[in-house]
Amino acid sequence: MRSLLLALVVTLVSLAIAEGVLRLVGFEPAPPPLDPREHAADWGQPDPVLGWTNHPGTGHSNEPGHVAMTFGPGGERASAPAGEPPRTHSVLLMGCSYTTGLGVADDETFAWRLNERYPDVRFENHGVPGYGTYQSLLLLERLLRQSHGQPPELVVYSFIGDHTKRNVASLKWLRNLKDSRGLFTVPPRVAVEGDGLATYPSGRIDYWPLERHSLLVGRLHDLWLRMSLADRDRQKIAATNRLLERMDREVREAGSHLLVAQLDDMPPETLAFMAQRNIATVDCIAPGYKSDPKYRVGGVGHPSGLRHSLWAECLQREFEAKRLL
Repeated sequence: MRSLLLALVVTLVSLAIAEGVLRLVGFEPAPPPLDPREHAADWGQPDPVLGWTNHPGTGHSNEPGHVAMTFGPGGERASAPAGEPPRTHSVLLMGCSYTTGLGVADDETFAWRLNERYPDVRFENHGVPGYGTYQSLLLLERLLRQSHGQPPELVVYSFIGDHTKRNVASLKWLRNLKDSRGLFTVPPRVAVEGDGLATYPSGRIDYWPLERHSLLVGRLHDLWLRMSLADRDRQKIAATNRLLERMDREVREAGSHLLVAQLDDMPPETLAFMAQRNIATVDCIAPGYKSDPKYRVGGVGHPSGLRHSLWAECLQREFEAKRLL
């Protein structure tokens, strides 16, 4: 009994010393959960399948200027003046905040600019900030089901390199998704399994007991997450490739065509994979966008209206060269 008590005392003293050392070197305990009334973006709303989607009405960007963004009943961003007459053809634009146009006005997005260039085509902006390929695919499947046998003329999926880690919900991505109740929001994700993909619904990673008060518990939880989620980063490119193949197949089966637009860096392995599978793609990466502040909102944020204009020009050239519309 004395040996057990001594071991317990030594263990507690060691833990207390470790906690004190961590605090001395500058680490801080986990912050309290976010207050959704103060910190949640007003453009988003929960969705049981997609994780989140755009909230109908007017939302605001957290970029410099806090520009207002208008969203329709289905969450699509306004891409043409209200009250316009119906158009004969439609194109679905899928993607993340780059497609949405986070930080720019409604009439500055490349969706709006394309609607100005094609008076007979309705370009529907279904981009949702934070989406990867998998969430865009889930939303696209919903839209195709709602089309009642009248598919769009074309589906344009806008790709950026971050989508690979979002598809597998890597730890690097989860750190951006603070949850108001737990530690991290986990979006719908996939994992490579044999020759296919396993799919997982959205969820949440909770704090460990005492994590909000103890640095040591927080460091141990972080180490556990690094170890348990390490394989996701190794799978992200293979998983993305299979998602693109599935997206292309489902669009074809619906009677439409898919075009993957590169708006940011794409892994060379994915480019090679799409070439092998005959998945149409176009390089619309704006020159100098990483170093020139004019291409970013406020010089530091998301793509600016100028960059959206260049994307619209790039897509128009591709549409005309391949006679897609």
